[in-house]
Order: sequence, then C-alpha cells, then structure tokens
Amino acid sequence: MENLLSQVEAIRSQGTFFAPLSADRRFLTCATRDIAATAAELLLDDSWTGQDSVPIVGPDLLSYAEMAQIMTEVLQRPVHFQQISDEAFRATLRRAGVSEAWAEGGAAIMAATDRDTYATAAGAPAPSAPTGFRRWCEEVLKPAVDS
Repeated sequence: MENLLSQVEAIRSQGTFFAPLSADRRFLTCATRDIAATAAELLLDDSWTGQDSVPIVGPDLLSYAEMAQIMTEVLQRPVHFQQISDEAFRATLRRAGVSEAWAEGGAAIMAATDRDTYATAAGAPAPSAPTGFRRWCEEVLKPAVDS
C-alpha cells in the first residue's frame, strides 16, 4: 500500500494516481506495518529456525478502480486511476532518479502483475495481516494528502 505514497502530490493536486496496470485487475494488498509486525513476531519466536516464505496478505483483493473509489470516500474528494504505458512508467522511474536497470525491472514487475493471475478470490492465500486498504487510507494516506 505504501507504494501509493509516492503519488501523494498527484492525488492531492490532480485527484489521480497512475500505474501501468489495468483498472480492473484485482490484486492482494499489504501494509508495511503488517510486514514489520510479522517480522518482529518471527524474530522474537525462539522456535523459528531455517528459512521459509511467509506470505503476508491483507484482507483485501482490490483493483485500482476499487482503490480509487475507497480513496474518494476516505479523502472526500474525487480520486481516479489512470492506466499509463510501460514506457511512461519507466520514464517516471528514471525521472525519480532510478537507474535504467531499476526502471526496466520495475516495469517488468508491473507487467507481470498485470498479466499473471497470482491471486483470485478463490486462489488467494488466507489473510494473515489485519490492515485493510480503507483503514490504511484513513490512517496513512489521508494524513499524507492533507499535509
């Protein structure tokens, strides 16, 4: 969810956020606070040994169109999602100062996210993190946009 914070100015001034993803593509969400809480819990767990994957999944499976609607309600102003091209996304990353390799990697991740079904309502991992997108918007995004 915190990836959206890089677009606070666009949300504030234009009422729009951008990504090279389809507006109706649903995907899992996760707040960094939930990642941190899970990491702290595992670090304090003396029984944990070895290596393993630990999916950290919030309770939502949302599209950017649905996120825009939630943002509209929480921020009490119209917010829209606009799909941009892969090249526009790479150019945005380069303007932000990332290397060409980083821009290419970021674009590849977004293309894979848009192309591959890694989460559906039936196939998503069980939610393991408590922070839903609406709550995150109320507690994190709204204060950032209002500041």
